[in-house]
Amino acid sequence: NIPSIRRHRATSSSWLAHDLEAWVCQPSRWSSQAALSGGDDCRLKLWDRRSAGACSRSLRHDAGVTMIVEHPTVPYLFLSGSYDESVRVWDTRALGRPVHSLSVGGGVWRLKWSACCQRLLCAAMYNGFKVLAFSS
Repeated sequence: NIPSIRRHRATSSSWLAHDLEAWVCQPSRWSSQAALSGGDDCRLKLWDRRSAGACSRSLRHDAGVTMIVEHPTVPYLFLSGSYDESVRVWDTRALGRPVHSLSVGGGVWRLKWSACCQRLLCAAMYNGFKVLAFSS
């Protein structure tokens, strides 16, 4: 369900996004018409909000997708985390496969960028937390 507020009038769009539980969803910080979601169906999906229910791209992890974060300064990069114990880097200009995949030794529960945008804090469930270095 993606609500939109325009001049004091609230509207919303709703559609079945995942076959199993949805764990994460967010609007894109770089495009007002894009949204991203992930769920227990192992799918990471990119949505065009102008066509409700039409998934513009469906990407796959080996287990449920629990986290999605966009790069704070590079508009075409975003990262996803999953119960498959991996953090994947994606480039929206070429979504065929991840740019990079890193095993963190535990299911990824949260990802948070540092203020300098060169490190990523990762909560890796049974393997504690990790500080990942990132260079574009």
